[in-house]
Amino acid sequence: MGGNLVLKMAGELAGGAPRQLRGIGSGRPRAGTRSVRRRRGLPSNFVYQRHFVKGLKNRMRRKAQAFSREIRSRPDGARAHPARV
Repeated sequence: MGGNLVLKMAGELAGGAPRQLRGIGSGRPRAGTRSVRRRRGLPSNFVYQRHFVKGLKNRMRRKAQAFSREIRSRPDGARAHPARV
């Protein structure tokens, strides 16, 4: 299980946990932001960057379409220009 699920389960179980369960813990690996920023721009990371940016652009396009319809159908008649991505 991931850390979020472990903590969610702990909250839901509260005092009703089975007696075999003695404790719950969660952690995360240390990620140095300086080294992450440095590696992000390396040529070897190009494929991941291209995939990430393409997915992000697609997501923004979908959101712009969804929210532009929602905004245009406001009862007060106000209109907004759709976001350009």
